Amino acid sequence: EHLLKLHEEKKFIWCSIFPYDACQIRTDWLKYILPIDMPFVYSEWGLKMLSPYVPNIQYFRPNLFEADTFKCLTEQGKKIERQNMFSAVTGDPFIFGFVGNNQWRKDPLRVIKAFFNVRKTIPNSILYMHTETTQGVFNLPQYIIDCGGKPGDVFLKADLVRFSDLSKMYNAIDCLVNTSLQEGLSWTLLEAMACGCPVVAADNTSQTELISDGAAYAVPCTD
Repeated sequence: EHLLKLHEEKKFIWCSIFPYDACQIRTDWLKYILPIDMPFVYSEWGLKMLSPYVPNIQYFRPNLFEADTFKCLTEQGKKIERQNMFSAVTGDPFIFGFVGNNQWRKDPLRVIKAFFNVRKTIPNSILYMHTETTQGVFNLPQYIIDCGGKPGDVFLKADLVRFSDLSKMYNAIDCLVNTSLQEGLSWTLLEAMACGCPVVAADNTSQTELISDGAAYAVPCTD
């Protein structure tokens, strides 16, 4: 009501840039979008979904934040970062990585379950999870045990990786796995790709425009 009053009395022009990650139209969200004078959604998925309901919707994708920090290292550079990050790991396992919040939308349980299925084919593999372990929706340590996991199968981050070190992390793993049920865009896919890290991702919502044309291995993941 305060914003509408400023709009009417002070003639303010409201501009907003936002994601849209729902698989369907959320009418309860439209009441927040429709009053905006210049609404910009930053995915083609969102533009397609909202256009029939928001006549003045426009598309604008911001640049990847700190894009210059995400670079593909040399093989020697990758080896060094891998040794620094996984010094406790013996041998040369295939390292899957997950980056995302511990919440329903990101579905970290799915990547854990998938990993232990994959291990039947690739026994020399481990999973690194860059997510909250003691906070969030799911009890990840317990679920790892429930899936038959043993110490050394799954590495849960002990502390936060600084933003400036994210590029090193993407270079240290062999494949990023994204299991999101819905995404407004998913910057982690772009960060990993910029570092030359292969990506397996859920083929849904706005991610469809990031993993098309062979940019990543797309997996149907909507339930």
